[in-house]
Amino acid sequence: MAPIIHTQEQQSPRNHRRLGWAAGLLAGLLLVSGPTEAQAQSCMPTFANAFSRLRLLESKATSQAVADSEVMALFGPRPQACEESAYRVFMETFAAFAKEAMRAAPASRDKLLRLAIAAVRQAPSKVPASDLDSSVRKYRQVKSDLSATADDVGFAKTPLLQQLLDVLMSLGSPTAAVAMVAVPTVQPDSTPTPTPSGTGSGGVQQIRVPTQPLPPWAVIKVYEMRDLIRAQDLPGIQLRLQEIINWMETSTRDQQ
Repeated sequence: MAPIIHTQEQQSPRNHRRLGWAAGLLAGLLLVSGPTEAQAQSCMPTFANAFSRLRLLESKATSQAVADSEVMALFGPRPQACEESAYRVFMETFAAFAKEAMRAAPASRDKLLRLAIAAVRQAPSKVPASDLDSSVRKYRQVKSDLSATADDVGFAKTPLLQQLLDVLMSLGSPTAAVAMVAVPTVQPDSTPTPTPSGTGSGGVQQIRVPTQPLPPWAVIKVYEMRDLIRAQDLPGIQLRLQEIINWMETSTRDQQ
């Protein structure tokens, strides 16, 4: 029997309520995905290809929003965990690009710095446990080197120098990728009381939890939604969320 969750919608401003609901459901979807090992992607080929083409986006980087969009399209979804050494390779390549951007001619400098700001946001947030110490050292080294380069160039030249350092600081050093903890399944009573489906009074809605894990494409969309929640991109969240809900409703249609 599929477990049923009752949710109570609270009154709050419309957009904040929707984003809060999306964030709450996002946490639930991660549990639905089941107790799986943290799987590291093979990221280095993607990073190498993206950084080799990054400067080609210079003419398009007329604002930070445009630069963010173009870089996201180039790199794809931000990976959560990559293979060993991938984080260090990413940071070394990023640092070289950022230093070049800092010292570029005024006509190119701000556009390249916008691309650098967008690119560093694509850094993996987790690394294999065996790679953690060296990755943290690499983060600190890159942060120190870029700070020294910005100081040498002169912060008065452009506010984007400080913005780049601020973004790097806000990301922080990576953490170790660990296995997800298994969530125990609660067994229902032998003679459960039937509960009508649908939405009852008081705004209470029943949600049937699938007994099978989320498919890989849905897990990817969950992480994309997390990034879109931070960016307050409600249409993007709704689009991905509806696709996952459609799958959940289809997969639980025959469950009692």
